[in-house]
Amino acid sequence: MSATARAFFAALDSGASRPVPPGLDGTLRFDVRDDDRDVPDRDVPDRDDEDRDTHWRLRFHGGQVHAEESDADADCVVSIDSALFDRILRGEERIEPAFIRYAYTVEGLFPLLLGVRWILPDTVGARRPRELTRRRPESVRTELARRGDGDW
Repeated sequence: MSATARAFFAALDSGASRPVPPGLDGTLRFDVRDDDRDVPDRDVPDRDDEDRDTHWRLRFHGGQVHAEESDADADCVVSIDSALFDRILRGEERIEPAFIRYAYTVEGLFPLLLGVRWILPDTVGARRPRELTRRRPESVRTELARRGDGDW
């Protein structure tokens, strides 16, 4: 698993993540597949491909999320390629369009996957609408003030 993914899950477990909706309750497991399945593992000759997956289990409860490296049962299981998962964590790709393209699979309670959006980084170059309206260009402020529109 990449350093990006490890840092993401470590931040979740330390409580440094964004808050999630308090009604989101359950467990979600990411089964992250290594990219190099065709390359044999020379250190462990009889190692299964299944053993090369990394499993992270998230627990959503009371508006918080906790992470642990575990393959324990979960309400929702996401099987995803490590390269795609890294692009999502870097904000280069969004999780919903990747699902629509069948880039990964989901089993179980799908709403838990949608709750993951709250903790994922923003897409590179994306802006939050409320932040845009707070920081209008000076020319717009001047025009609105001239017209008497808005409380500038």
